[in-house]
Amino acid sequence: STQQTYKGAQIVNIDCPKSPLFETPVYALRALKHASQQNFDIIHMHALSCGAFSKICKWIAPKTKIIVTIHGLDWQRAKWGIAARSLLKMGETASRRYSDLLFCVSFSLHTYFCMRYPGVRSVYIPNGINPQKKCPIFPPEGLESRKYVLYLGRLVPEKGVHHLIEAYKKITTDFPLIIAGPTLNDDGYNKMLHQLAEGDSRIRFVGIVEGEEKLCYLTHAHLFVLPSEIEGLPIALLEAAAHGVCPLISNIPTAIEVLGTENVTRGFTFDLLEKNQLQEVLELSFNCPELVAQLGEKASAYVRDHFNWNTIAERTHHHYRR
Repeated sequence: STQQTYKGAQIVNIDCPKSPLFETPVYALRALKHASQQNFDIIHMHALSCGAFSKICKWIAPKTKIIVTIHGLDWQRAKWGIAARSLLKMGETASRRYSDLLFCVSFSLHTYFCMRYPGVRSVYIPNGINPQKKCPIFPPEGLESRKYVLYLGRLVPEKGVHHLIEAYKKITTDFPLIIAGPTLNDDGYNKMLHQLAEGDSRIRFVGIVEGEEKLCYLTHAHLFVLPSEIEGLPIALLEAAAHGVCPLISNIPTAIEVLGTENVTRGFTFDLLEKNQLQEVLELSFNCPELVAQLGEKASAYVRDHFNWNTIAERTHHHYRR
């Protein structure tokens, strides 16, 4: 392992194998071994895959407070087989039994744990954003401002990008569809997405975008689409909304939360079970640019107010000190 310091925080990089099966458990065990030797007051673990080791953590460091952040019900994700799902469900059980407190990133997850496990110690601590004050003046090269549709995120089945491509291909529009995310040549789902988009030059896979380039894509998009089948609390959606981009999201509770529970419209939603609904809402957005701009402004105001990192950090610190 190697160490470095960032703004007063000590960061320890743990070596682990780059393997889908062994990376997380090896990393978690090595990280726990290191943490247990430091006499920390709190060990804060993230996700069910690491929470699975909370019993070991409690055994190694019985006086240390254990907090587990739940980012989603990972066992629901389509990419996992039966064995992996069973292990992730064990992670859910271990997290709620052996942690001193659960942080849930969405109200939906908090409600799930409270109803599924009466008496569980759970609080709602959402993901947050730190929107840039200065945004790029010019759109990405080859694109016009507010004249393209954006998906930004991982290219995995539960993100539903195939739904977006299928709906978009049925529409006559000059607005390109930009798909930003990792594209691995040996990934079956990625290959399927490229095959699905084949023959439509309007659909562009731009790979991973980060930093200034990512900000550029977010700032100038006409619409941000998140057609997910399952989510925790999507940070990409928070980032897009914060920058005034109108969201178009599937009607799953954890995504709708981002747009607020009050009776105020801050974006578009669609039902994944309704075959043509995504196509219809996309067409509506192309025909009503003024409405899209208004919804983007409302989404931005709400997200900046309710998902501010400073406020969330204060709430986290409050629970650390309890």
